Amino acid sequence: MIAAATRERIVLAARALDGVPYVWGGNRLADVGGLDCSGYVQWVLHVAGCEPWASAFLRPDFTADMLWKRCAPIGEDEHALPGDLAFYGRDGMANHVVIVETITVGGAEVTVIGSSRGDSKCLTVADALVRGARVLSGRPAMYRRDLLGYRRPRLHEAPA
Repeated sequence: MIAAATRERIVLAARALDGVPYVWGGNRLADVGGLDCSGYVQWVLHVAGCEPWASAFLRPDFTADMLWKRCAPIGEDEHALPGDLAFYGRDGMANHVVIVETITVGGAEVTVIGSSRGDSKCLTVADALVRGARVLSGRPAMYRRDLLGYRRPRLHEAPA
């Protein structure tokens, strides 16, 4: 379980990057001026001070699918919560990841925020500006239609 204060830090860090350009392979904002989807999630967890992400080297080769495999599945009797991750892809393989931003009562309506509208041809900030590729929020089904599911990042939290 992720503590409420940690979830709040994750969402605040995610929102602080609203509008940042999507740059393929970007995982350090200062290096290329933008972030791809998995780089965005790594960066948000890093900035939010979540272990092991806070002290870990941010890997440019870390993909959405690697993150999918390292996160805890959310049980069928549970709802995604702010700070959880939404994954997209096919055949059980993730190719896109965003952060759950908000939920309504009962978990019925969810909004997500992430680096979107880019692909392997979006290599610079200029490419991102032309394509409108950036960090944005929206509903999961409107964001992309190939939602694989929700997972919870495995964090090392100090006991309460």
